Amino acid sequence: NWTTRRASRAASEGSLREAQSKVERWLWMDDWVPATLPQEAFPDPELLDRQSLQPTQLWSDPQSAQHTASQSFWLRHPYRQLYTSKGEAQAADVAYRREWLKPQVDGAFAMYSSDLPGSTDWSTPSWDNNHRLELKVSMPLFLRTERGALHAAQLAQEQTELDLVTEQANWAAKVAGLARKLPLLLDQTQSTQLAVDLASQLLEAEQMRFELGESSLFLVNSRENALLSAQTLNAEATYNLHMTWRMWLWNLGQTDLSQADLERRILER
Repeated sequence: NWTTRRASRAASEGSLREAQSKVERWLWMDDWVPATLPQEAFPDPELLDRQSLQPTQLWSDPQSAQHTASQSFWLRHPYRQLYTSKGEAQAADVAYRREWLKPQVDGAFAMYSSDLPGSTDWSTPSWDNNHRLELKVSMPLFLRTERGALHAAQLAQEQTELDLVTEQANWAAKVAGLARKLPLLLDQTQSTQLAVDLASQLLEAEQMRFELGESSLFLVNSRENALLSAQTLNAEATYNLHMTWRMWLWNLGQTDLSQADLERRILER
């Protein structure tokens, strides 16, 4: 059992070092020099409570997520900008393919002097024989190929429009789903924290009984194992809560919940 704990602790320390190295990829000093975290640096989790998660309920209804407030966030979302830019490029490609199906008409006109053909002396121009008028009309040779390319470009443009609609529906459903999930994760975190508090009290009581000779070392170790298990569950629940929280903010294109809530309340007036 002790060997298992030491191995688990070593694995946890390795995971912590890996997380620190990932964080350092985004840390820069003022002179654009990569910053390095100190070895004793540990994450400080942001504490969330019921009041801070209350605005998420405004987004929990999938029907409400389709209204004006949701649309304002979607109009600025990178996914929409990506598909919109792609659609504009494909529209330009469709216009280009259409130009290839049009006939090409070239005209040329030239008039020369009657005295010296080819000279620039226009004192006595002659319209009888010293002029040239040329009109050239050409059609694309492979019309079937060009029409197929145009049809393929139109299909690609329509598919991009459908992808944009699908992406918007998935985004609205994901925002509503995460909004419903957050309060449940908060309840789970609070329940696991209560289990940690109770396990800690039981361990203290068992240690007092052991000091008075009314308990055994086996019972103390059992209480300690129960406390460690409760702390592990609480850490996992806290991790899931904060990762879901960040994911929800990212889907809204926000980093501050108060700003997102304020913008929604303004739009709903």
